[in-house]
Amino acid sequence: MPGKPYDKLYIYELLGQAYADRELLGAALVADWIESGYTFLFMSAASGPAVERFAKQAGLELRSETVINYEDWEAGQELRTVRAGRVLLCPSWDMQDPGPGEVRVVMEPGVAFGSGNHPTTRRCVRVLSELFERDKPEAVLDLGCGTGVLCASAL
Repeated sequence: MPGKPYDKLYIYELLGQAYADRELLGAALVADWIESGYTFLFMSAASGPAVERFAKQAGLELRSETVINYEDWEAGQELRTVRAGRVLLCPSWDMQDPGPGEVRVVMEPGVAFGSGNHPTTRRCVRVLSELFERDKPEAVLDLGCGTGVLCASAL
């Protein structure tokens, strides 16, 4: 279903910090987020036993599990392909072919990666496109507090 990769989002809050182990957590792992002494695991299906095994192995304490409708995470926003300059930002379920001179960036937006739909993001990607058309920089640094869409667009 375009713009909606799954119905529910299962968010596990763990005290302590460790990057997610995909082998332990399985295919339901969407993303992890580490902040202020906590690890948050975002899952596409109920994964309590796998999360408990991961927590034990990593020395973390499972503090809470929250289940929300995926639409509530994105505030009902339909996630779709966005064109900005020469960049085509495509969610994995809406793969569009780039036009002549365009570059396609495929992403999994929503939980841990932005969608490119924010006007500021689109403007920044457009400016990056113009910059790269004139003279390709040797290095680009994405200093935003977002998801790396700008860095991925700096091709």
